[in-house]
Amino acid sequence: MSERPDRKAMRLRYAGGCRLCAVEVAQGVSAVYERQTRSVLCLPCAELTPDPATVVGAAVDSGEAARAVGAPTAVEQAATL
Repeated sequence: MSERPDRKAMRLRYAGGCRLCAVEVAQGVSAVYERQTRSVLCLPCAELTPDPATVVGAAVDSGEAARAVGAPTAVEQAATL
């Protein structure tokens, strides 16, 4: 797993629950702490969770692609509802 600036793989000082699958992660067990959300991810969920910066970038890219072909973006479509 690659280390991201907003995440830190560590052994937990306190028990917590994974924010995605709600499994109890015991004190002293390795997990990923997300600084931005102040939450814990178990290691399997941390591997599956995309980087938030990548998701935002993909949304921006899809909007630019839609404009390039003349289609309305998702934001423009939502504004017409």
